Amino acid sequence: MKNQRTNEMIAIHFLKQSDIQQKIAIRQFSKLSIDMRIQIMQEHRKIFYALKQKNEQEDITVLSYVALIHAILVFSENKNDAIRISKIKNGLKKSRPKSDILLDRWSLIKELKNEHKLSFRDIATYLIKYHKIKIAHSTIYGMWKKLEKMDEKNG
Repeated sequence: MKNQRTNEMIAIHFLKQSDIQQKIAIRQFSKLSIDMRIQIMQEHRKIFYALKQKNEQEDITVLSYVALIHAILVFSENKNDAIRISKIKNGLKKSRPKSDILLDRWSLIKELKNEHKLSFRDIATYLIKYHKIKIAHSTIYGMWKKLEKMDEKNG
């Protein structure tokens, strides 16, 4: 029992992670693909030998455990950084304006409004449900007013 407590304290000391955080890391590791687990094990090996050189008096199994948890945490941080970077890059790409998206579907919107007598809210719901286009009903109404005025002037 005393040896188990000592090993736990050593692991917490090296990792600066609670027992619960360590268990979460192990669960994350178990859910990863085999390629990612192999990458983590390669990193584990590097960390383990560095720890072993610095802490020759410690138990090898404890150091191996610490290295594994540390490798998992480093991997998940790098993965999270990559996700954040891709989100930033995707955010920098300009998306099409909503008015262009509406103009592509204008004949459908006109049919829904005039022939099926749907409200602008119902049209917005329809676009989300069947076309995966999320546009506010007020945007559709604004375009309707603008385009219908042009039709009246031209007609």
